[in-house]
Amino acid sequence: MKSNQLPELPFIKNKRHIYNKLSDKSISSVDIGWAIMDLELHSQLFCGESKVDGVTEFDIKKIKLEVDLSDSDARETIIHEIYHCMLESVGFHENNFDASKMLLTNEQLVVALSKQTMTLQKLNPALFSLLYHG
Repeated sequence: MKSNQLPELPFIKNKRHIYNKLSDKSISSVDIGWAIMDLELHSQLFCGESKVDGVTEFDIKKIKLEVDLSDSDARETIIHEIYHCMLESVGFHENNFDASKMLLTNEQLVVALSKQTMTLQKLNPALFSLLYHG
């Protein structure tokens, strides 16, 4: 899909579903500061051999979302994948993450995530407005 819109989703009958709202507002990506991550909808999304609701692929700059989710599950999944972007931005890529060597306090991690949240909200005001208020 090359347009700035997610494809029409006639099978999602709930007009207030986040996927319909994203399409209505022509939101098809997330600006994470150092990259633009395209949002893509997929049916039967897998990560390895596991069925997943979402996956972020930094190498191709895509956030892939399972199309067959309820509105609340879709919103949670988008936020979940955005948190993967936040952690990547502060050096905690999942492939390199070794919890046994993590020397952060809870407070340090919360500060990093709260600053990243503020940054991403400023870079993506329409997306966050829909996620939180839409």
